[in-house]
Amino acid sequence: MASPVKAAAWIFALLALACASCSSPATKVKVAFTSEPTGATVLLDGEPRGPTPLELELPVSSVERAVVLKLEGHVEKTATFVADAPKTIRLALEKTAPADKLNLPNGSE
Repeated sequence: MASPVKAAAWIFALLALACASCSSPATKVKVAFTSEPTGATVLLDGEPRGPTPLELELPVSSVERAVVLKLEGHVEKTATFVADAPKTIRLALEKTAPADKLNLPNGSE
């Protein structure tokens, strides 16, 4: 039969192994970017990162970041966020007005 000290040592060792990942803070966070319509280019802090839908692992931070979505034939959309927890950034892009639908003053064509 094991002594109480040995049993306690085993229990402590098992708890330490089980909680090894519990004590370390997350260094990366998943941030997803979606758009309506899909296929918009994601620019994160001015750098192209890929088309929507897009999921990135970003360093955990309390600093505000800027995202711009661009899609041909649509008005670009800008948003800011903080990568402090997993999140999804959803943006709807509006179509640009066709040139023949713009309100031009008479004689401007």
